[in-house]
Amino acid sequence: MELRNYEASDLEVVGAVWLTSVIASHPFIEEDYWIKEYRTMYHEFLPAATTLVATVDGAVEGFLSFGKEGEIAALYVAVCFQKKGHGTALLNRAKELAQSGLLVSVYRENERAVAFFTKNGFAISQTSTGAEGHETLQMEWKPV
Repeated sequence: MELRNYEASDLEVVGAVWLTSVIASHPFIEEDYWIKEYRTMYHEFLPAATTLVATVDGAVEGFLSFGKEGEIAALYVAVCFQKKGHGTALLNRAKELAQSGLLVSVYRENERAVAFFTKNGFAISQTSTGAEGHETLQMEWKPV
């Protein structure tokens, strides 16, 4: 697996990875919500974000996008490539780039994401209400 910076030519694949993965990992939110969000993700967020992609033999299999400094806005791996180390590799690279730590928001109901970030040194720092009224956990990682 190789990690590299996102290129404009990655947009179609990264957009597809996001849509299929976000729907699969959030069954507690109506699929229509994500389909509506796709337009913003595709046309606004991805072209403007700082994004890393995980590739195998040149094919994009996952990505991590930063929001504002120190914030992971998106970390998704194509469903068929999950549990193969892509997410961990992307997260470890983000940690290397982080100067003062990282923040990420996940839905409490997304137990796999909560467990993944906890296993990788993140701790819950606050809670709020996110999309469709679901509880969101802000998780924080600090370098040692």
